[in-house]
Amino acid sequence: MTTNVTAEDGFYYPAKGRLLLRVKATPGAKQNGITGVKNQELLVRIKAQAERGKANKELLKYLAGLLGVPRSQLTICSGENSRHKLISLPPGLETALSKLKR
Repeated sequence: MTTNVTAEDGFYYPAKGRLLLRVKATPGAKQNGITGVKNQELLVRIKAQAERGKANKELLKYLAGLLGVPRSQLTICSGENSRHKLISLPPGLETALSKLKR
């Protein structure tokens, strides 16, 4: 399946049978939430603090809940120690991802 990715929607793209999601995570927020898309990254606020992987764990749990997939299906490919992350998702979530930015 081919997905057309525009500059606006470029926060996710297909790769090797999966979808890769670009995220800019902001830990220590009052509550978890999506705040939009900027520079081809999904902006996500996470309540957990960035210590000992707590924010990463909560980020994956939060995204899995929004997308309706098991947490085990999401993996951080790069950026475990950065706010800028690349997350691997199962295929077929394009519609759900496009709704996140709204």
